[in-house]
Amino acid sequence: MSRLSEFLNNLSPTKQYLLVRTYFDSAIYVFDAYYMTYVFKENGRVQDVVVNILITLVTFFVFFLLGSIFMNRVGVENNLRTSFLLYVFTGLFGIYLVHIGAMSFVLISLARGAAEGFYWASSHTIELSGLPHDSRSKLYSISYAINGVFTVVAPVTLGYLLAKSNSLLPAFVVFTAICLLAVITPYQFNINKKLSLHRNSFTEILKNPKLGSFVAVKLTISAYWMIDWLVLSIIPFVVLGNELNMGIYLTISSLFGVVISFATHKLTVQQKAKLGGPLLVIMVLADIILALYFNPYMLYINAILTALIFSVVAPLENDMSARITNHLDPAAKIPVELNIFMEFVYTIARMLIGGLVLGIIATGISVILVLKILVILLALFEIGNYLLSVKFLKYGRNAVINSATVN
Repeated sequence: MSRLSEFLNNLSPTKQYLLVRTYFDSAIYVFDAYYMTYVFKENGRVQDVVVNILITLVTFFVFFLLGSIFMNRVGVENNLRTSFLLYVFTGLFGIYLVHIGAMSFVLISLARGAAEGFYWASSHTIELSGLPHDSRSKLYSISYAINGVFTVVAPVTLGYLLAKSNSLLPAFVVFTAICLLAVITPYQFNINKKLSLHRNSFTEILKNPKLGSFVAVKLTISAYWMIDWLVLSIIPFVVLGNELNMGIYLTISSLFGVVISFATHKLTVQQKAKLGGPLLVIMVLADIILALYFNPYMLYINAILTALIFSVVAPLENDMSARITNHLDPAAKIPVELNIFMEFVYTIARMLIGGLVLGIIATGISVILVLKILVILLALFEIGNYLLSVKFLKYGRNAVINSATVN
């Protein structure tokens, strides 16, 4: 363990964070790949999925606040390790409750939201004040590519195990094992042991003339992910019929994503913006066709195109979001306050989308029609995300990063 600790400490904060992010992405993928699908499978109701997602997200925001305060006392690394420990408890909770029924999903969603709040309190702070500004886009692309390698193998394997057991138990076991590994792995980012939390900083944020740009990007990105979460949790299962077929579908999608992520990870954000435009047009057309023709062929075509644009545009959106954040706080003096404000905006967007979807469901239309409307909404937010990312490309180019925190 001492040699491993020495090896990790010799790595730059960027590479150490990439390792931690890989743990997180892999664990959450195992958790999310089928979790909300099983929520839907329990009663066949889209609203149950929406409610569980909202429970997770609201709990997340509450514990994000608590995690930010806790991080202020114990430091980034300790808070991050605590988050993975909470994930371990979530996995054990899931293993224990897995056969109880619908109520167990609510309890597990609460536990997962608490763990995630602590994780992102640290993760956002590391991204904004602990990583070189000019390496973030490359980091995001590599992160998606590495995660994609895992998601090529995991979906079909999990799909087979879940179909055999007709239970989420295998997923919870793997999820718990990954999170436990993250708890015991030694890492040290050497950014700031403790971070200050200033009440007056929130007033400063609200007075910033670039706040509108920040809110616009955060709202559209958050709304997109909320709808995407719903769509990926339900549509493949409805169209393909079982977990194994859904796993094959997710594996094919991930395979294309890995190839494109590795192929484009050295491109600048400007180059990604130029490449993302034509891909976006094709993607939106594919979404519209999928909404009109719900069948396996269109689902697979849509998956391949989604992987293409996700691998190019998602890193671009993440980088643009961070650039605007750095523009609001160029010296990285108030990363915790910005994170809290950002997650507040995220929560508002998610609640609005959740309310919109529940309102659509309340009209009494069929599940299939609800899903088709969600696909159209997804296409609209894809357009919004890309246009805003390109519009604000200039922000943050000259942002000053605390040189003492970067290796």
